Amino acid sequence: MPVQLLDILKFFLVALVWLFFLRVLRAVWAETRRSREAPSAPTSRPGASRSASLQLRILQPTRMQGKTYQLRDDMTLGRAASCNVSLEYDNYASNRHARVVVRDGTVWVEDLGSTNGTRVNDSVITSPTALHRGDRLKIGQTLFEVSA
Repeated sequence: MPVQLLDILKFFLVALVWLFFLRVLRAVWAETRRSREAPSAPTSRPGASRSASLQLRILQPTRMQGKTYQLRDDMTLGRAASCNVSLEYDNYASNRHARVVVRDGTVWVEDLGSTNGTRVNDSVITSPTALHRGDRLKIGQTLFEVSA
């Protein structure tokens, strides 16, 4: 192979390594930045669902299907063992991925700066979002349904 082609290939390899390194740093920075910030409590919105006895039921992955979690005042969801809903099996979930809060009978979900985002009914959320019975919450590869 010509020496010039080898030099070009070396340049691209170094560039790929740096891009990977920067991506890892960005993910770590996002995780640590959000864990230091205290998430703000959402305020009530008119017309939001009011129910005190809602629960999260896992729909996917199939090996966890049917497992339920009763929604409480303040819960964290993520891969860390310290989370109220630990998703240790889900490599796409962040350590502290999302927070569920019950305020005035309304259930809210808030993304905690996760790498892959939090979805409610297939829409990525960017601010605290009210959850209603029948809504689907996706964290990493885990799909929950809000049920009574």
